[in-house]
Amino acid sequence: MKTALYCNHFAAFHLLGHLTQTGQLSLVCLPGKDCPMYVEAELLCRMRQIPLVCYEDGEEQLSNALREHGIDLAIVFTFPHRLSGSLCQTPAHGTWNLHGSPLPAYRGPDPLFWQIRKGESKAGLTLHRASARIDAGEIFACTTTDISPVEIKGSLFDKIAQLAPDLVSRLIQQLDNGEELKLTAQNDKLASEQKRPTLEDLIIRWDSMDASEVARLIHASNPDYGGALTWIRGTEVRMLEAESFHCRTPLNAKPGCIIHAPDDPNLYVVCAKDSYIRVNVLSSANAIATGARLKVMFGLRSGELFADSPQASLPAQAGC
Repeated sequence: MKTALYCNHFAAFHLLGHLTQTGQLSLVCLPGKDCPMYVEAELLCRMRQIPLVCYEDGEEQLSNALREHGIDLAIVFTFPHRLSGSLCQTPAHGTWNLHGSPLPAYRGPDPLFWQIRKGESKAGLTLHRASARIDAGEIFACTTTDISPVEIKGSLFDKIAQLAPDLVSRLIQQLDNGEELKLTAQNDKLASEQKRPTLEDLIIRWDSMDASEVARLIHASNPDYGGALTWIRGTEVRMLEAESFHCRTPLNAKPGCIIHAPDDPNLYVVCAKDSYIRVNVLSSANAIATGARLKVMFGLRSGELFADSPQASLPAQAGC
């Protein structure tokens, strides 16, 4: 089965490597020469004598390449561009998309962010037929993996990507055997669509978010968005990794307030609903450091306040 792979992210190397090893990869399409995986993908393709084309050169050239190399099947995984209907229909067995959620839930451009952010216990990977409506095509198969309490988006992306070769292999095997594919239409009544996160979506809202919500936002934002956003002393800080704790007794401190634990150098911050987080890793314009290290570097003291805007975090405004 001569297969083309449209991809853009390093996570696609699990599938790219599998199709290369099985001798099924006959064409690779990347968005352009500036895409994150271009250098490594170009080297692999050159070593294995696999044609590589760039979408930025135009769909006509891509369509010609599909025909020239006799592509039977096209797989889309981590590819940022919407393909035309005629291009999707060029391969004999069509074009199929791998989407990082259990469709029809979490349609849209960044499903892993939202699955972590909203506290799902599992994330999905769905192989479905490419359609005119994004992420709405008939489903061939779906598989899931656990989301741990400390899962960051980067690690979840890698776990999801490792599931891709099995789904694609099952599709190729059934097509090779001439089997009739058992496809499931998506139920739009069960669908949810999520936009790409904006800067506003990355801000920690200390007054309303409890520790679990704050930790999930921090992890969902790591690494693609540089961490969850907050401010202290008017300075932007990005939180990258944290653990959440919930108290049985009132903390009697304002959300966002740094609290001190006796004989413990770590950075603890109060959240809503009598909960708090331990900030393990964070970054500023000057450093990427552990919470304990940043406390020393900045001289952060108990009672200082993280806030959801630069103005609210200034010493004259902030206070626990």
